[in-house]
Amino acid sequence: MRRWRASEWLVPLLVVLDAVAVLAAMALAWALRFRWELGALESVPVAPFAEYLKAAALLCVLVPLLLRWRGVYRTQKLFSGVEETWSIFAAVLLATGLVLVLAFFHKPPHEAFRYSRLTFGYFVALATVLLGLNHAVVHAIRLGRYRRGLDLRRALVVGEPTSYLVERLVSEPAFGLEVTGWVAPRGRTEQPPPAPAPSQPAPPAEPAAGGTDSGAVGVLVSSARTRTRPAGVETVRALPRLGTLAELDRLLAAHRIEELLIIDHGLRHRELLRAIDAAERHGAVVHLVPPTYDLLVRPGDLVQVQGVPIIRIDERRYRRWGFLCKRAFDLVVASAALVVLSPLMALIALLIKRDSPGPVLFAQLRAGEGGRPFRMLKFRTMVADAEQRLEAVVDLERLAEPVFKLADDPRVTRVGRWLRRTSLDELPQLWNVLKGEMSLVGPRPEELRLVERYDEWQRRRLKVRPGMTGLQQVTARGALASLGERVRLDVYYIRNQSLLLDLWILVRTVWAVVRGRGAS
Repeated sequence: MRRWRASEWLVPLLVVLDAVAVLAAMALAWALRFRWELGALESVPVAPFAEYLKAAALLCVLVPLLLRWRGVYRTQKLFSGVEETWSIFAAVLLATGLVLVLAFFHKPPHEAFRYSRLTFGYFVALATVLLGLNHAVVHAIRLGRYRRGLDLRRALVVGEPTSYLVERLVSEPAFGLEVTGWVAPRGRTEQPPPAPAPSQPAPPAEPAAGGTDSGAVGVLVSSARTRTRPAGVETVRALPRLGTLAELDRLLAAHRIEELLIIDHGLRHRELLRAIDAAERHGAVVHLVPPTYDLLVRPGDLVQVQGVPIIRIDERRYRRWGFLCKRAFDLVVASAALVVLSPLMALIALLIKRDSPGPVLFAQLRAGEGGRPFRMLKFRTMVADAEQRLEAVVDLERLAEPVFKLADDPRVTRVGRWLRRTSLDELPQLWNVLKGEMSLVGPRPEELRLVERYDEWQRRRLKVRPGMTGLQQVTARGALASLGERVRLDVYYIRNQSLLLDLWILVRTVWAVVRGRGAS
């Protein structure tokens, strides 16, 4: 029997709060238009609020229904802030459109009455904001309960829990899972694979999915296997092995399992069916993780062929009109930014000249789209001979991964520290954007000598033009030490890029700079 949790009462409460938010948004929109006449081109008689109240009552039903249809109320469906805001906006906009279509056939008592388009424009904006606040508060309450160990769903993993995905499930409270242990298929772990004959060399190891699953991120770097693992890995390694797949029925009942995560891709078809049947008998939900999870497959990637779902991997989907719009956006914003910021850039150049000898700009070869080299421009933040002194501060050959970031680099100048803290040293890259070598938003470009050591997974971040800022810069702001974590955020951006996501990243970047959370 499925247990009812206190946090699930938040869903009906959220539906009620959303209905109240819709009413409040309509009332405020009506007041903005007719009481305060904000944005009105001319003064008009005050429209009867009762007519707008009728529309609001219909919207109170339509908006929650559309949000439910988009999966926003599902407690086990995790959205990012951008995804949820977009879903809310789309639901409100569609509901408003339906109401206006119905209003066309409605005959109000006042023959001269017509709904105000400006009022409904205000309503869409206000409802999106108010509904977004509702959902943010409810998510914060639910996450707080998860962090205190309340309302967690007991989960069991089928397959050895060494993957990045299991690390995240165990260490991230937002999933609301309590992973009790794992089971292996019969004989899968009792009999290790035979060692190769002494006369035959061992075959080369294949890169792990996502670059991190085997603990060997950067398989081209010999010291990568001894790197420091995230905190969640130790927790995963401590998960007990509860038995084998043959004991699944007993384990599901004994541990009151509610979620079964099948991550072992070596299961035979009959074993998989038995596991699913056992889960159904005990009321457990089955999650089958495909071997391509590191590719960040989206719902739109699933196509039907004779009733069989097939995953279509097409990372060129954003091209043509998408790339054309992105390029036009880059040109317009970069040109305007260069004009507006030219006095500030001139002041920065003067400060650099007065602070230390050497050129104002620093040009360095970086890897662009497809790994093609280009000269990336920055304001110089280090001493003039910083490149010659690099070997004195870091040994590239002994890096655990092909990435490094020094917390206290002795080569950085006094003005350079301020420029890095505010990220103003990146402003000359606006010229790289105009030349088409970079974009405003994208994965950050890396040095060629480090990119040459990337493995297949890490090279996925080179599929698009590099950017002045990116998803990892606004979500982690330089706090990610693992290259695998950085690549995952970059791949997520590549698979989900849109102008809306670019705008969100740019706004977050400006906010982070204003707050002084620039790169160190």
